[in-house]
Parts: sequence; structure tokens; C-alpha cells
Amino acid sequence: MPDALSPKQKAARLANLEEHLDAENAHDLARIMKTYGQNPVVVINGNTFNHLQAIHAFHEKFGFGQHGSFTNLRVQEKQRYICDDAIILEAILSGKQMAAWQGIASTGRDFEIPVCTVYTFDEDGKLAGERVYFDSALLISQLRS
Repeated sequence: MPDALSPKQKAARLANLEEHLDAENAHDLARIMKTYGQNPVVVINGNTFNHLQAIHAFHEKFGFGQHGSFTNLRVQEKQRYICDDAIILEAILSGKQMAAWQGIASTGRDFEIPVCTVYTFDEDGKLAGERVYFDSALLISQLRS
């Protein structure tokens, strides 16, 4: 079991997570990327992005920048669980499909899906890892219906 976090470490992690979520909701890719540490690993439903360039490209292609498959992306936090080695967030992810995504042509449809994300942090409180889980079938059904 890891050592207990100091109040300073806990505050740094919480502040960085808040900045990350705010940057995602503002669709500010530069701010999003500043929340990551040196060697982060992001896993989205089993797809691994293990360096900053790949993480940047994922965010950009998905729509967390100014362009991508989705627009109006919004992460609405529902519940947060704080542990010494991670912060787990239950949220609702919503947006509108405006370009092709995973072989599905642009539909212009809105979606809203539950998402669970496990965030881990480096010694400086920056994101070391992000594991995102959501029901892809639910997203696809909302895009096609």
C-alpha cells in the first residue's frame, strides 16, 4: 500500500484534475496537455496512448480541441472517489458527432453516455495515467438512432 499523501500532494492532485476537467470542457488542447506529466499513459476502453504526442492526437481527433469527430463535448462530474493512489471519477460525457468516428459517418446527432475514469498522478501532481471506460455500444446506438 502506498504511503499516505501529504496535504500538499493531495491539493496538487486535486488542483491539476480540476484544471484538466476545466480545460476539456473549454476545448483548450494546450491546457489539457499541460496537466500531464512527462511519461503519461492514457487507456480508452483498452486502446493505449503512451506518449504525449499520441495523447494530444487522441484528444484532438476526438474533439477536445477545436476540431474532431465530436463538438460541444462536455464532461459533467457525478461522483468523485479520492484514494491515495488514484482519483476515480464517474461522469456524463456528452457532445454532438460532426465528423466520422470509428467508421461511423457524421450523423450530427447528440450523445450522452456515462463514463468512469481512473486518474493516477506523478510525484508533482501531474497526470501519470488516465483509464477511461464507457459503453461503446451505447454511444454507437445513440449515433445511429
